[in-house]
Amino acid sequence: MSITSPINPLVDLKEGHKTPSFEYIYKGYFMELTSKTIRMFEFKNLPETVNERYFKSSLILTGNCAIYYPKEILNPKLAEQGWYAVKGNIGAEPNAYYIGSEYVIANPILGSENIKTTDERIEVFYWNSLDEVFNPLCSGLYFLIDRTARILTEIYRSTIIALKNSRVVNVFSASNNNEKTTLNKLITDMREGEDVFTTIQDFKAKMEVNPVLQDTNIKDILQEFVELEQFYLAQFYHAIGVNSNYNLKRAQINNEEIMTNSYILVVSLADVLPTLQRCCEELNAKSGLDISVDYSEEWKKMQEMQENGEENETNEEHPNLDEEEDTDNTEKESEEDGEKTT
Repeated sequence: MSITSPINPLVDLKEGHKTPSFEYIYKGYFMELTSKTIRMFEFKNLPETVNERYFKSSLILTGNCAIYYPKEILNPKLAEQGWYAVKGNIGAEPNAYYIGSEYVIANPILGSENIKTTDERIEVFYWNSLDEVFNPLCSGLYFLIDRTARILTEIYRSTIIALKNSRVVNVFSASNNNEKTTLNKLITDMREGEDVFTTIQDFKAKMEVNPVLQDTNIKDILQEFVELEQFYLAQFYHAIGVNSNYNLKRAQINNEEIMTNSYILVVSLADVLPTLQRCCEELNAKSGLDISVDYSEEWKKMQEMQENGEENETNEEHPNLDEEEDTDNTEKESEEDGEKTT
């Protein structure tokens, strides 16, 4: 598993192919979705030698990444001594729960080392929990991002095909090559706006025109693709903690469904942040650093907007709720006063 490399459109868009390939479109979606997830959390006070973007992308995509202090830099001309974010694997002798006790590092600049995960020179960060190491192929969000990017790519390609096919209004039939050549010339002249004529008197009678979009509404087809794209993007946002209320079957969903979705997502994120915070605390205790992690400001603002939106929607659905509660309280107080008087 490797992080997607940059795209070179000049290489991907081969001569004679005006439509981008599946791989080209997929890489674009993959990097876009990865970029969205990277902005979820913000680390503070990381050492200057730690590349935060590399650290977060490796952590989010593969499920684990370590902050490591090498004993000796293999290539001191290319790196100075300090703390680095490194991607390795859990290995060596397993403990009683079959989890490797060492982190295996092989870096062409920093060097190679099998280091105990409890060593003071390393702290392995996990995206959710230590359980991630049991299934490295599905750790982190790689599977989710990969799946969503593939689906969005197919929707995009289908949309392009539908748009191109919408240009074809009729299919012409010719009984022989001569008629085919004449017909091609006629269509080309019509497309270029030239005068159209033919030397075959009964050509019009022989030519068969078959409409291909007679029973098909291209607007409905494109609308379906747009809705599918929005639906799968909403599912992705749900999975990473964004409360997107898009519903494919209905125009609206009730407030109870919104609250249920919000609760599930909050619980999911609550499992991730404490794990990262615990890793920061353990590294700080080992190294004397002061690294911390929290939701990014962008994320906090988005959560606040969602909470305000849900509160406003509840008030719109029940505008007289407070008044009804006040009335009920007043009636109860009156009844209690009457009983005391009696």
